[in-house]
This record gives sequence, structure tokens and C-alpha cells, in this order.
Amino acid sequence: MARLFFAAVLLLAAALGHAQMKAPGDVGIDEKLGAQVAMDAVLKDENGNEITLRRLIDKPTILIFNYFSCPSICPVLISNMVDVVNRLQLEPGREFRLVAVSFDPRDMPERRARRRPTI
Repeated sequence: MARLFFAAVLLLAAALGHAQMKAPGDVGIDEKLGAQVAMDAVLKDENGNEITLRRLIDKPTILIFNYFSCPSICPVLISNMVDVVNRLQLEPGREFRLVAVSFDPRDMPERRARRRPTI
């Protein structure tokens, strides 16, 4: 059930984003159907503290991989995800968790903390 929920939300967000912006030709999707996310992956929270994904995921979770300082498609992805979440009949934080993960080492705790209220 949680996988189906996660997949449906991501597909809807991607569809909304595709309708608004076209990606450059060198951008693609590498599908890993049936694969699982490594729950022991170590991330840093908005305060710079290390935390495993296992500690973050205690209910159905939507993971968003995004740059927090990206000027082009990243804000569109976040905006579309917010639109999708607002359409759900579920309460974020209580019935599911939304976790934004940046893979840009320049996204330091201060930048992440500033971005958090807008998500």
C-alpha cells in the first residue's frame, strides 16, 4: 500500500512538472523497479546532524531528491509536489512523511533550514 501511494504521488508530480517544463536532452530516468532504498544510508538533517533513513521513515514516506539552490527545474518539482500533497486527503506528518534530500554538498544546514518553510 505504501509503495503504491509513493509511486502514485511521484507519477502525478512528474506529470505536472513535465507539462510545465521540458528537460534538457542529457537528463533521463534510470528506473530501478522493485529495488529498495538503503535504509542504513546516512543523511544530514537541516541542523547538520547525521541521521539514517531508517530513523526518518516510520510511516509511508515520499522522498524528494532535489537541490535546494537549483534555479531551474528543482523549484518546479518542489512546487508540483506541494500541489500534489495539498490534493491528498491525508495529513502530512501524521499519516505520511515527506522527506526532501539534497545531493548537493553545497546545500549546507543554513541553506536547508531557509528552504524548509517553503516546502
